[in-house]
Amino acid sequence: METSEIFELIGKADAGFISTSEQKKLDDWINSSEENRIEFEELSAIFKASAETDTKASDVSWEKVKFAIESKSIPKKSNKTWLWLAASFMAVSMLTYIFYPNPAADAMVYSSGNNEIKSIELPDGSKVQLNQNSRLTFSEKDGKRLCSFDGEAFFEISKNPEKPFLIEANHTNIQVLGTKFLFTDRSGSEEALVKVTEGKVKFSDKKLHEKILVANEEAIYVNDGLIKKNKTENFDIKKWQLKELDFNDAVLAEVIPQIESMYGVSIQCSQAGMMYCRFSGNFKNDKIETVLEVLAGSLNIKLSTKDNTYLLEGKACENE
Repeated sequence: METSEIFELIGKADAGFISTSEQKKLDDWINSSEENRIEFEELSAIFKASAETDTKASDVSWEKVKFAIESKSIPKKSNKTWLWLAASFMAVSMLTYIFYPNPAADAMVYSSGNNEIKSIELPDGSKVQLNQNSRLTFSEKDGKRLCSFDGEAFFEISKNPEKPFLIEANHTNIQVLGTKFLFTDRSGSEEALVKVTEGKVKFSDKKLHEKILVANEEAIYVNDGLIKKNKTENFDIKKWQLKELDFNDAVLAEVIPQIESMYGVSIQCSQAGMMYCRFSGNFKNDKIETVLEVLAGSLNIKLSTKDNTYLLEGKACENE
């Protein structure tokens, strides 16, 4: 892997929202050779040392790089390698500044790890259950409750007509006053999903195309567009907590994000039109291979895997 990619993965792991597939990629690279393991330790030392200093690239200096490594008792390398590490340190500083900006002083940051559902209560009384590898930042400003979000979570927003609750995610945004809903929007996926169980939700993409949803309705974002909202059965929070999957004539645009989120994998379709194909099935504590084999067999499509990504190949379906 390139140095910048290693640094980015180290940063995500340190921040607590590295995906399962990304963690596996990093672990596989570390364990592939003793040289990679030593290199990882060196880069981790630099990253941790940089976190204790100003993260702006303009403040990076040769002295800081040398001190960071020597302070961790890591063997010195050749001048050529030192220069390479110095350049790498500048790269991670810029990546840290871009991808992990310091939140405002009054912002609260929450994250969940692998195979973890974390229950949190926000300062406004709202309750959130973060699914695995998710991250939420909360603050209040100008009469608004503001969140940035990456992952999947079930939200129970406390009612406050004077302070709207706004969520900005990777592909989509949500605005509510007080409601309950499941929201999935991960940086590694091209889909996003919201299921409303109580109240009203405004769901929009970055181009301000929006859907207004009420209880027992859902909407799905796919590849730069919102699929029309659909009626849905009552969302069972207990099944979600127990990692049970239950699909009843659901489009793949709804099915795939839920599978990706539960198993921490990446699933791609060979063509966008496949997202409208419908699937019914029930799973409980099944392996990811079993789930996808049943899905592929039911829809008569081909399943393959490459670089920790599952590929579904088949015919497109109509958007009914």
